[in-house]
Amino acid sequence: MPERYDLIIRNGRIIDGTGNPYFTADIGIVGEEIAAISLIGDEMKADRVLDATGMIVSPGFIDTHSHDDAYIFIDPRCSQKVRQGVTTDVIGNCGFSMAPLSDEHCNDLKALTAIMGGDRLGDDFWSIRSFAQFLAKLDTAKPGINMVPLVGHGAIRIAVIGFENRAPSESEMVKMKAITEEAMQAGAFGLSSGLIYVPANYAETDEIIELAGVAAKYGGIYATHMRSESNHELEAIQETLKIAREANIAAHISHHKIIGQKNWGNSKLTLKAFSDARAKGLKVTWDQYPYRAGSTFLAAALPPHIQAQGVKSLSEKLKAPAVRSKIRQEIECREDSPWENIIKDAGFDNIIISASPRNEDFIGKSIAVIAEMTTKDPFDVYFDLIIEEQMEATMIIFGMDDRDIERILKASDTMIGSDGIPGFGSAKIHPRMTGTFPRILGCYVRERGIITLQDAIRKMTSLPAQTFGLFKKGLLRQGMDADLVIFNQDTIIDKSTFEDPLQPPEGIHWVIVNGQIAVEEGKITGTASGKVLRR
Repeated sequence: MPERYDLIIRNGRIIDGTGNPYFTADIGIVGEEIAAISLIGDEMKADRVLDATGMIVSPGFIDTHSHDDAYIFIDPRCSQKVRQGVTTDVIGNCGFSMAPLSDEHCNDLKALTAIMGGDRLGDDFWSIRSFAQFLAKLDTAKPGINMVPLVGHGAIRIAVIGFENRAPSESEMVKMKAITEEAMQAGAFGLSSGLIYVPANYAETDEIIELAGVAAKYGGIYATHMRSESNHELEAIQETLKIAREANIAAHISHHKIIGQKNWGNSKLTLKAFSDARAKGLKVTWDQYPYRAGSTFLAAALPPHIQAQGVKSLSEKLKAPAVRSKIRQEIECREDSPWENIIKDAGFDNIIISASPRNEDFIGKSIAVIAEMTTKDPFDVYFDLIIEEQMEATMIIFGMDDRDIERILKASDTMIGSDGIPGFGSAKIHPRMTGTFPRILGCYVRERGIITLQDAIRKMTSLPAQTFGLFKKGLLRQGMDADLVIFNQDTIIDKSTFEDPLQPPEGIHWVIVNGQIAVEEGKITGTASGKVLRR
């Protein structure tokens, strides 16, 4: 036992991340580590003592699916996450990492990552090329929470062949594998993909298997936004399982959901597919966010083939009436589209504009309502917004059922990921960016009783730590990193809504990152104690 602690947390109800019920003890912290979990006598001295009587003390929450890759440079404290109790962020998801980059296609990646704030970063950032340089740049940002980087398949593909709708040549494939290897050697925790998005959508399964195989050599994980989360989801799951099996890699399904009313209830089938795969020895896990709506950039609802050659080319194509007519027919008339037909599945009534820098009056309104306001056809509203905003326009899409959400949450291997997209200016971002973790604890644990408190915390802490290989995170144990959340289980709740998404949560009293207090009574302290982790 040390002679003195830097911080003592007294009298807390400790839920340690294992899934076990709480016990009462004190926690002593020295430097960045937990030095003791016991009854620490009053005679022991500390620089600071927190009284957690009646409160829950848990490991810091791990956001398994974030898009904070650029946001961390804009708000290094990552305030919208740490206020939720998030102390560790997995970045580089959906194939959208900020590196690698190439001279030829740098502007393509910059345009694609505008949704995450990439266009707000200065020229000094866009001078980097390798994944190692990106991680070094992250170090200089001095983040307020820990970063767990994945390298994106989409970024790798763009660096080598841009937005071309074709398979890579043999030499290009060699280069893509070499870039993947460089990222893994630099410390990436694995490979991510976003197979509904261009240009990743142009990749055949074998391309993903080859790159995932490189990540597997280094003990990495394969995290995927699958090719479908609606009409073809079961086929997409089989593709994911094939990749996992042939690349000999653990697979993690991002933001698992069931989209489209005709598919509601299919979570029974998807969860069975996961369970059957695990019974056969495949390592398969998944995460989710607890909302009926998703969010992405507006252009994602277009047929993939029209998006070839990149964002600027797309804007020019959409100016032609004949092209608009053809796309409209493809969206409206194909009953079984081979791509994620968001407009057909959701309808313009359920597609809400969440960010539109040049058309702020449209924010918070559905495309159907905007069409009435402007006396325009809804498709013309949609096409015109993409032309004006390119990748800066984002949407919120309602299309999920509470019963599927609850069924997925109950599954033992489900963990929690916000899938949050940061907002800038007047944007009405999806409330998952600011409310995901308190919503689970307040709404789904306390109010609805869907899962227990200790199981919810396990899904936010030790389960993701184990999945991603964060061996000093996710548990309250002596010698582990001192990442902790202290909250009131009777009052914790998300306050963010679709109408007012920036409201911070309630009930979280302290958040500690690597031994330093990052949030005190809901206020950001400004500590920069986060770390950029390397695999």
